Amino acid sequence: MSRVIHTKTRGGWGAMGMLLILVCVQLVMSSVCMAYQGRTDNCTSSQLPATLNLQANITGSAGVGLEIPGSRQSATLGISCNGHYDDDRNYCTTTQGWAFIPEGGLPSNTSIPNTYRFSTFPPGVGYQALDLNGNPMPLVGDNHDRHDTRVHIQQGYQQVPLAFRLVKLDGSTPLTSDFRFQFRVACEGNEYANIDIDQSKIYVNAHLTTVTQTCELENSDIQVTLPTISSGQFSSVGDTGGSTLFALKLNCMEDARAKVFFSDVNDLPNGSSILAPGVNTTAGGISFQMRHAGEPVMLVPGGAANSSGTFINVNAVDGSEHVLIPLEAEYIQSGNSVTAGKLEAQAMVTIAYD
Repeated sequence: MSRVIHTKTRGGWGAMGMLLILVCVQLVMSSVCMAYQGRTDNCTSSQLPATLNLQANITGSAGVGLEIPGSRQSATLGISCNGHYDDDRNYCTTTQGWAFIPEGGLPSNTSIPNTYRFSTFPPGVGYQALDLNGNPMPLVGDNHDRHDTRVHIQQGYQQVPLAFRLVKLDGSTPLTSDFRFQFRVACEGNEYANIDIDQSKIYVNAHLTTVTQTCELENSDIQVTLPTISSGQFSSVGDTGGSTLFALKLNCMEDARAKVFFSDVNDLPNGSSILAPGVNTTAGGISFQMRHAGEPVMLVPGGAANSSGTFINVNAVDGSEHVLIPLEAEYIQSGNSVTAGKLEAQAMVTIAYD
């Protein structure tokens, strides 16, 4: 090659040819370098940014180190990533998993293990971030600056547990207050769960109410099993079947005034009466809804007591009472056609006080 260029130099344009070759090589190398400058927009989630509303009710008798009633919010966060999620020097594949990284300063430790608080919190209140099994996640990382979900990033669709709750830290009774804290969902800060940092935020709004008259669920974990029925019983959207009765049992203090409502664990913004299918669902075009007093129970979006939805009043009189709220669950056709399989859904019960 050098011999040919040297020969053509005698014609007066060989130097230009050499310059052209050098420029082309430089452009190609520049292009290759840009391909390996990792990008942070390789993952998306339709559920982000998200807002969780913790409607907490605190009493002087609440146990230290225990969850403040009504304060837990949980969901499953779905994230989809393309094949370039870890082009940025393999940062993400060397971490444990997707993480909730606090925004606006690091939270501080408390006397309760894996329980933390921001400076904006009222005295005597902390928070926990929960993993898939409902266990508190510690702050980890070089600067103890993230809650690691241990769900590894991967190409395609993945599900990340999204759950927070408030915890009572000491024997005092916190005053009624409103406060807010937030996180970003990211892998090592080099790949965001939804395109960029601003669209990957979780905002947690907490409303803490000090109450003297309370109600507690006697059956806090209810599993309702509907009968097996044929998909042929459904012919159009809105058809129902397989109705099954169940009830909420509350133990209320004297003169308690409260309201009970439901939100969708698998789709927090859901404000319809139809619960979103859970991760283990294999049936298609079919879901569940609940009824109270013969009417469909409308879900409360985000679990916010000031939102729309069905609110069931609870009035306890004449001393401590056992209050029964009758309900029923049923299948409802939600798609144009129904296919057989397994179906599950989850609803969260919240008791809010007037």
